[in-house]
Amino acid sequence: MKPTEEQVRRFWEWCGLKQNRYTGDWYSSPDTKVFPRPVLDLNNLFKYAVPKVDGYKLATNPEIPDTVYAEIRMCNRYFTDRDTEPALALFWAIYKVIDGNNTPAER
Repeated sequence: MKPTEEQVRRFWEWCGLKQNRYTGDWYSSPDTKVFPRPVLDLNNLFKYAVPKVDGYKLATNPEIPDTVYAEIRMCNRYFTDRDTEPALALFWAIYKVIDGNNTPAER
């Protein structure tokens, strides 16, 4: 399931990115323009989000085709989710870290 605009904004802010309220540009430091908004793909997730967690694992299960499982370790707790798209599985597992629980994210 696709996240809402608010969930995506909250996610990128948790990753340390800031949004210029006048131009809408996103940046990681005051002198570094990123782009209009990072795309939710594996490249950006591994660039901005994964370094913020203690550990991660992505896996598939041959018995359930087309499903990717993501597990995030943070502060000795595990947060998991799954999706047909690897980037969304990873996004939702990390989003649970942001929410501080391992119940299904409100989607």
